[in-house]
Amino acid sequence: MVWWRWFPLNVIDFSVILLILLVLEPGSFSVNSLAADAVNWSWLPHFNGLMNLVICSLLTAGYLAIRRGNKTQHPKWMVTACVFGAIFLVGYILQTVMLGHQKFPGDDWVRVFFLTVLTSHTILAVLVVPCIFVVLRLAMRGAFEKHKRFARVTLAIWVYVSVTGLYIYLMNNHVRPAEWHP
Repeated sequence: MVWWRWFPLNVIDFSVILLILLVLEPGSFSVNSLAADAVNWSWLPHFNGLMNLVICSLLTAGYLAIRRGNKTQHPKWMVTACVFGAIFLVGYILQTVMLGHQKFPGDDWVRVFFLTVLTSHTILAVLVVPCIFVVLRLAMRGAFEKHKRFARVTLAIWVYVSVTGLYIYLMNNHVRPAEWHP
């Protein structure tokens, strides 16, 4: 079997393992704690971080599929990325409603860089959603030349949003969490 046929699935598997091993602190989350405490939403940032990682993996798989001329696998990967994108959006809205936003700590160049990335991420995240719908609509109508032109830009923006989403997640939850003090 050729390595790229199983590569995307292994990236997703790796993403799940990475989240479990590196992101969640031992004992910070369990299904039993969710059942016992319906107000415990502390798992949402980790879930949304995982969704960003999975979306980025799916977008990469879809891009590789179409670059190799695989017109049957490409839409499957991209539609799956859209489904996970919708799941992420629900999770993010729920996280914002239940946990609110946190102020990134510090007054140094790291905070300035973080806020710069966050600003570009936020603007592009809002702009990419209608672009995704346009790309999907063009593909469903069979307007593949227009789809191809518009999808190149949309894919680049969506991957940027996904990768910067991971950066924001890591900075907010692991590098400098709200309780960080220099």
